[in-house]
Amino acid sequence: MNKERQRYLAFRIITEDESVTIPKEAFIQNLWRVTRELWGAVGAAASGFYLMEYDEHYKTGLLRYAHNFRNELESVLACITSIDGKKVLVTSLITCATINRAKRSLEEMDREE
Repeated sequence: MNKERQRYLAFRIITEDESVTIPKEAFIQNLWRVTRELWGAVGAAASGFYLMEYDEHYKTGLLRYAHNFRNELESVLACITSIDGKKVLVTSLITCATINRAKRSLEEMDREE
């Protein structure tokens, strides 16, 4: 049996007020809610979406997903428009094949701010 290939997507949550924090649990709940709404329970399970890291201060994180679900992940992130009653925009920053490269890229972007 072949092991399913994984990819890593770095993302940032943009809010109207920069001082607003988005809790990790709230983001996860919204991610799965939107995933189930768009792709159903079977699609959500097959996607392999998993939040690897999340920084509440910078509102950035890393998501792992099955390599053939990139478009689905992008559409889910685009459909997340509100978290805990706060308007948000979730943007993808970079997609990488290895977690180390994704972490390095995310750290470099965080340092630039």
